[in-house]
Amino acid sequence: MRRALPLLVLGLLALTAAAAIPFPQAGSDLKPDPEARFGTLPNGLRYVVRPNKEPKARASLRLLIEAGALHETEDQRGLAHFLEHLAFNGSEHYAPGTLIEFFQRMGMNFGGDTNASTGFERTLYLLELPDTKESAIAEGLRVFTDYAGGLLLQPPEIDKERGIILSEKRTRDSVGYRTMLAQYGFLLDGTLFPKRFPIGETGIIQQAQRDRFLDYYNTWYRPELMSVVVVGDISIDRAAHRVTRNDLEVHLGPTEFRLLDYFIQHPGRVFSREQLLDAVWGSDVYVETRTVDVHIGRLRKALSKGGGEDPIRTVRSAGYALNPG
Repeated sequence: MRRALPLLVLGLLALTAAAAIPFPQAGSDLKPDPEARFGTLPNGLRYVVRPNKEPKARASLRLLIEAGALHETEDQRGLAHFLEHLAFNGSEHYAPGTLIEFFQRMGMNFGGDTNASTGFERTLYLLELPDTKESAIAEGLRVFTDYAGGLLLQPPEIDKERGIILSEKRTRDSVGYRTMLAQYGFLLDGTLFPKRFPIGETGIIQQAQRDRFLDYYNTWYRPELMSVVVVGDISIDRAAHRVTRNDLEVHLGPTEFRLLDYFIQHPGRVFSREQLLDAVWGSDVYVETRTVDVHIGRLRKALSKGGGEDPIRTVRSAGYALNPG
């Protein structure tokens, strides 16, 4: 059965705002897949939702962090990869030792349905959900939320993982791996690449304490460096008009929802009343410009029920914008 994915299930105004990395199509004449829904939250986090009917009742989720081994300092060599391991060892909603069991209860297996990898320039987390029930998708996104900003990084868990990382390093130490290291050293001499293989340095793996992990985590795991991708037997349910702010559901009318949807796609950009009329009501419909003010007022009132500052900014003699934070 095809399930509906609420458009704003990723949340709204949750973290500190910053300038997001633009989607590739923003600087290209190539058109993106029309079936994919691209968006950027006000905090800079990007998302892509793409319905795909096969396999039925399944969904694939990815969390991309635009940071990897090349972003480590000299005394952090190997910690990007180590941190990826620690994502499974305790977070805000999943105590140490419970996340893998939780996945298994959902019918998922570790390695095949949930895994992660670290490269030179990125860290990628993946989930293959066993069904597309709204509860399963919401749980998957909650796991990603913890990866993104809720890791506990407890010292006992760090110490327990050291042996696993060192074992992985020993397993990789083959003739082929050493040859690759030598090739990188010859071809890319003078760059960071030969010095930033993700597996890292033995001494750092053995000795790095929590503060060093936390420094990398806080520096690079930021919403403007993240993208969430959801592909599967789902649909983008605009009719649901589901919006949350500060964990509270906000109820919007159809016009207010379309306004917010449009603002979210262009956080911080100022739109005149005429531009909003064309984008939200359509250029073939005659509506007085003051109608925009009425619906902006309703949108503000609805969002205020979620608490926090007014996210809609009035720009005198220009129009309105959604504050990127």
